[in-house]
Amino acid sequence: MMVVVAQRLLGSVSWGLKGRLAVGGGISFLDVVSDLVMVTSYLQDPKLAVYGVALLAMVAASTLTQFVLVVAQNYKRPARILGEAFAALTGFKAALDGYRVGSGTIEDEFLMLSRESEHLATKCIESIPGCVLQCYALLRTEEITGQAVTSLMISALSSGFAGAVISFDFDVSPANRKRAPAFYGYVPDGGTRTIVFACMLLNGTLLLLFRSISIALLMSVGSVYFWGYWLIDVALYFALKLFRRDFHYFVDVPGKTGLFVSFMCRFTIKMVTDVSRAS
Repeated sequence: MMVVVAQRLLGSVSWGLKGRLAVGGGISFLDVVSDLVMVTSYLQDPKLAVYGVALLAMVAASTLTQFVLVVAQNYKRPARILGEAFAALTGFKAALDGYRVGSGTIEDEFLMLSRESEHLATKCIESIPGCVLQCYALLRTEEITGQAVTSLMISALSSGFAGAVISFDFDVSPANRKRAPAFYGYVPDGGTRTIVFACMLLNGTLLLLFRSISIALLMSVGSVYFWGYWLIDVALYFALKLFRRDFHYFVDVPGKTGLFVSFMCRFTIKMVTDVSRAS
């Protein structure tokens, strides 16, 4: 009862929540717009057309993945799918999920995933691949334009904001702090939370830029080096999960479908965590 009362009081003090919603929604929307602008720019140059096609495919894959998640999350309430799908197609799904988590919205019993897990999944599939691709395109082009640099910075900022929000929301959750007090609780109480969040945002943005540039440089030297390193890294990760009997994810999906869902969840979190430690 005390936790529910505290969450509702937090939701009533809405200036910070509305500010974060506005910033998150604006950055997500700008990220989509800047990616589409770069797609148009790449396609106009025959030498860069392959990057435009690849970036467009990433945007389409991200939108499709969010749509599939919306259908799976709300299949017991078909009437809600249309509104959630519209938010995903317009780029505001991540901001909407962030609002629900931050405001302490009571979860519906029919949901397949918790609100926090849905927020995490939505954030994980946004702008990280596009950031890596744009870094690689910058290294391969003869002329660096302000438009390309701006789009890259927006993508990095979007992912940095995503990582900061995910870490912040999971840490300040009363349920998480009660369940794992030795891990959660690094965000202090009081007015310094804003400073901590800003530092987390800056850290996530810069780290994503550094990792993306490193991946782009390695692929420029030889893509076989990157793919070799990446495959060995992922193989060791899943081998460790299987050895510790920790492969099956917490989502209650039985049978072979559960194994596939567990693989996708583990793989996605592994990729995002490697590129942006803030998440």
